[in-house]
Amino acid sequence: MDKATDPIGLAKMVERRLSQLKVTARLLSHEIELASGEKTVSLDRDLAESILTTLELFIEDAEGAKAKGTSGPIRKEPEKPQVTRLN
Repeated sequence: MDKATDPIGLAKMVERRLSQLKVTARLLSHEIELASGEKTVSLDRDLAESILTTLELFIEDAEGAKAKGTSGPIRKEPEKPQVTRLN
């Protein structure tokens, strides 16, 4: 099967990038726990921008890979050098 149409490659790409989303989810969970008993949760602007950037990057990567049908740039096999013998 060609790498360009390999759904397993796309799944691996998503799996690798899920770690960024997991960190973001834990961060939000931590902030919610800190504000336990309150109706509102406060976030610093920098923290909110960081969360938004993480989500946007994941979305762009996933959409780009889905559109290309691949998990990244296709690497060509290195060509074997041709040996010419002179007799």
